[in-house]
Amino acid sequence: MREQEFWRGCTALNHLYLRSNQIVDEGASFLAGLLGNCKGLAQLELSDNRIGDEGARMPTGVMRECTELAYLGLGENSISAEGAGRLAEVLGECTSAVCQSEPDWTRGSGEPGGDAGDLHGAGSPRREQ
Repeated sequence: MREQEFWRGCTALNHLYLRSNQIVDEGASFLAGLLGNCKGLAQLELSDNRIGDEGARMPTGVMRECTELAYLGLGENSISAEGAGRLAEVLGECTSAVCQSEPDWTRGSGEPGGDAGDLHGAGSPRREQ
C-alpha cells in the first residue's frame, strides 16, 4: 500500500491533528501501526472522536515508540475509567516526554461512557477549548 510506504518515512512528522474525525477503535488501531515509525511525533490530537477502551490501547504503543511525544489529546471520546487506567499503567513503562510527568487528565470525566482527557508532558502546551 502506498499509505504504508508514506508512513514508513514519516520521521519529520511532529504534529498530527485528527480532532473530530469520527475515528473509532478500529481506526485507532490502524493508526497505531502507522505512527510507530514517526519517532519525532511531539503532539497527537485525537480528541472528539469515537475512540473507546479498545482504541485506547492504541496510544500505548505510540507512547512507547514516539519518544518525543509531549501531548496526547484524548478528551471527548468514549474511554471509560478502566481504559484510562490502562493508559495510566503505560505511563510508568514508557520513555516519551508525555510519560515523564504526572498526567493532567483535563476535560476528562473518568466516568463510564465519558472520556479519559488529555495527557500533557512536562513543558508541553495546554490546549484550551
